[in-house]
Amino acid sequence: MPTIDRILEEQARIAGIAIEELESEQSIVYLVDASLRLIYCNPAWDQFAIRNNGDGLQWNRPRGSGLLEAIATPLRPFYEEGFRKVRETGETWEHNFECSSSELYRVYHMQVRPLEATGGFIVINSLLVETPHGEDREAMPGVADLYLGQEDIVTMCSHCRRTRTSDGSQRWDWVPRYLEAPPERVSHGLCTSCVGYFYP
Repeated sequence: MPTIDRILEEQARIAGIAIEELESEQSIVYLVDASLRLIYCNPAWDQFAIRNNGDGLQWNRPRGSGLLEAIATPLRPFYEEGFRKVRETGETWEHNFECSSSELYRVYHMQVRPLEATGGFIVINSLLVETPHGEDREAMPGVADLYLGQEDIVTMCSHCRRTRTSDGSQRWDWVPRYLEAPPERVSHGLCTSCVGYFYP
């Protein structure tokens, strides 16, 4: 069975992609094969992971794994549909998404482009906004009783990473502490704000 390096080398050659050019790209760029397995991530991927306490997400870890497996369950159908459209139409699919840290509000612009010669895809994530959180996102302390649901599970939005209160009010709070050190048991959903804004 061919190695991931060999698959990357072959797909890049067929698709006419100069990997050395992607190495210096500021945007986070990765390639997936026709089965949506990660075959390449540029250094910007690792730099982002390191800056955001994601040492375990550096390129040597997800290499060869399925891209959809890394996406929270509530978001998978959305991304599956996006990749399907690119495959069927041959057109680029574009989408904005939030990927904030405990200190910074960040929005990225994602482009998924087909690599028609190989059936794979190139994905480019370019930073649009990066600012400190403003007054519109009041930080909550992360008091366990307020957020622990059934079986001591905390529910966080897959998209903006707000945390749902467990009082049945459907309120979602910004809890920076949970981004710095996620609770032991986390489930994912989509908050009402993200559903309405990013996935209408």
